[in-house]
Amino acid sequence: MICLLYCTYDAMGLITANGVVDAGMYLPYLAPLENSLRAVVTSAVINCAKSTDDILRGIQNLEASCSVFPLMFQLCVMEYSLENCPAERFTSSLVCHLVKSGAPRC
Repeated sequence: MICLLYCTYDAMGLITANGVVDAGMYLPYLAPLENSLRAVVTSAVINCAKSTDDILRGIQNLEASCSVFPLMFQLCVMEYSLENCPAERFTSSLVCHLVKSGAPRC
């Protein structure tokens, strides 16, 4: 999964020369999303990009055959998006309520 996401991000041109995600290149891929969801995911990408240094510190001692950064960045985007999910997109379930209430991830 780690290398698959890295390769996908790299093929899409989202990985910079220093191995992090270029948020500016990521945002155009959000264009097909409907407005309220696009706004949440755009905000997620921007906020996660601001957390690049924190993500890098968190993965600095991990060993993998390819960069873990894209995976951690995508997890950040997913978590932020779930926490800020537009009401019309929210699925009322135990898991969704736990995530939205800020339950820590595994």
